[in-house]
Amino acid sequence: MIAVVTAGALVVATAIAVTLLGRGHTETAPGPAGPAGRTTTAAVYAAPMDAAGDPHPVVVDSIELADSSAEEAFDAFVAHLAERGALPGPVSIPGFQRVDGLLIAVVELIPTSTDGATDRWYQSFQGSAGARATELLILWNLLQPDVTGAWPDALRLLYRGRPIEPLDHVDLSGLIPRAEVRDR
Repeated sequence: MIAVVTAGALVVATAIAVTLLGRGHTETAPGPAGPAGRTTTAAVYAAPMDAAGDPHPVVVDSIELADSSAEEAFDAFVAHLAERGALPGPVSIPGFQRVDGLLIAVVELIPTSTDGATDRWYQSFQGSAGARATELLILWNLLQPDVTGAWPDALRLLYRGRPIEPLDHVDLSGLIPRAEVRDR
């Protein structure tokens, strides 16, 4: 199944309760509850620049995901990211792979135009600070280094249907293990 997620879409198969930090309310999307009502909290990160112009991940939102499979939790969270506009452009999840016991989420960065000058993903990788901020947004939001519940072990990114290649300022090519997010 290919789920295309854009900034306005929220299609969730599992129950989620979204807690908007600083806004003091909770939204609940319908769906089956997880085992014994347990949930996993996933954070939504932004990557503001510090005084030196270096981006750093900062939690700006969170979501409670009903404990279910890592695939269902990931799908629900990516839908939440899209609804909140937390990524520079739209993404799709062509699927998941199991390799050597690892669950790998395959995520495609969907171009917003055929012209690089107007494509949001292409533009977000321009310049060293912008590219680094985009790298942090992708890795921290999609790999969730602090989640203790079921979650994919690694990420593989696609762009225009092919594995993403190293860029001038960042390298998001190949398999990116969740355990290495903090070291990047």
